[in-house]
Parts: sequence; C-alpha cells; structure tokens
Amino acid sequence: MKTTMHKRGNWFRRNQRVLSVSLVLATLAACQKNVDRPVDPTANANDEAVSTESTSGGNIIWSENADGSSFLNSLCTIQTATSYGITQSTTHAFSGTKSARFELRDTDPESHSGTRAEISFPTPTTNNFWYSYSLYMPSAQYKDEAADEVISQWHGGGGITPAISIRVTNGRLVMRTPDNAKTDLGTIEKDRWHTYVYHIIHSSGSDGLIEIWKDGQKLVSRKGASMYKITGDFHLPNWKMGIYKSDWNGTKTTSTNLRVLYFDDIKYGSANETYNAMLPVSTTAK
Repeated sequence: MKTTMHKRGNWFRRNQRVLSVSLVLATLAACQKNVDRPVDPTANANDEAVSTESTSGGNIIWSENADGSSFLNSLCTIQTATSYGITQSTTHAFSGTKSARFELRDTDPESHSGTRAEISFPTPTTNNFWYSYSLYMPSAQYKDEAADEVISQWHGGGGITPAISIRVTNGRLVMRTPDNAKTDLGTIEKDRWHTYVYHIIHSSGSDGLIEIWKDGQKLVSRKGASMYKITGDFHLPNWKMGIYKSDWNGTKTTSTNLRVLYFDDIKYGSANETYNAMLPVSTTAK
C-alpha cells in the first residue's frame, strides 16, 4: 500500500523568499530534494544518476539542457518519491547528448500529497512569463488510456485543480482552464521529439492570455481569465512540469501502470523574452 512520503525541505520552503524576476537572476536558491531516493535496480541502465546543467541569464530566468554536471541546481524543487523518478538519460536527446527522464509508476509512494515526478518553481510576483521545452513520449512506456495525467501545470493554490493544466488522455493533449473548459491540442505523435512554447499572462480578468505553439505552429490564442482570483489561499500560479497522475493516488490503479517522458531544452522566460528565443532548437535529436 502506498504511503505519503515524509516531506523534507520544510525549513527551506518556510524561509524561501518569493523572488521577483530580477532577484531570481541575481540569487538563485539551491534546489531541494523532497525525499531520499532509494536505489532501484530496475532503473534503465542508460539512465544515469542525474547530472545536468541549469543556467540563467538575460530574459531567460532558468534553463535546463540536461548536459552539464549538476541537475536542477537552482530555483526549483524536485518532487518525486523514487530514485528513478527524475534522472539523466542518454537514450534520447533533442539538443546535445542527454535529456531529463521522468518516470512514474502506479505503485510509487506519494510525494507532496500526490503520485508525481515533477519539478516545481517558486510562486512568482509578476504575471507575464514564457515557458518552453521539447518533449519525447516513448510508445512502449506510455500506453494510451482515458484516465488522464498532468504534464504541465500552473497552480494557484486554494486546494483545487490547477488554474491551467496540460493533460494527456487517450493519446491526446488537452488544456484545462479555470472555467473548467477543455481545449484539445491534438494527437501526440510518439517516438519523436516535439517542441512546445507557452506564453501566459496570468490574470483572473479579461487581460489574461494563453498562447501555445507546437512544433512552430500556433495552437492556442486565448484571451480572458487564466487564473483564479487572488484571495485567501489563492496566489499567482507557479509552474510545475513532469508527470502527476491523481488516479494513482492512495491505492488507486488504472488500465496502465507506467508513464515515462523525456524533456529537453527546458526554458523559463520573463515577459521581455521572445518566441524565437524560447523555441527549443535541435542539434542532434535522437
């Protein structure tokens, strides 16, 4: 039976300041692991202990290309309960020789009150940002099913569903927004790399904006509320990415038991960034 993992890093989160973009660029906080990760002998032999590169500069607040000597070493928190949840991989790469591999199993203990393998960024103090990554979904390790999982989310607190979430269901990507509307983003062609760029103005009013591009083609240009109203426990949404499957919380199961995704060339940009600068660029895709 699954048990919720004891949360670590509470001291860090209580004392971490909510950083503005300018402070993020100047003083990046050390990334904290949520739990001790047990060694798992069944992990992919090509997926080494994580050793990747995080950088920041200019209008790019944070970036990760998975090729350096340290992984997610600033700004973010790692939310996984296993040693295989987030690792460095040489099996697939979009840019360079490595990528960040995310794995979730239905038997995984919970982390941060859910069955997840995600990275999470601090709550921002401004509302206009760019986000991007390249994504590879292996068909052998990501079987289609109706029960969805979240691969990107912008969570505004309040104990309810994320303000914006990108979900996978029956082999398709679906965006869910604060009004509970679902926007179909098309089929995910597996066993190949795809690029995704998001530009979001987080607002509960008419000035909100969501723009999404896939492989250079614009899929969404949605104006209007893109977050819940800030009141009580609600706050400006913070970005989380990876895999979160609520249908595996507790002892629940579905028709599948494994989810594996590869991410590369991940970027988090300020309001002054541009689409061209955020677009992931392939060098040696494999």
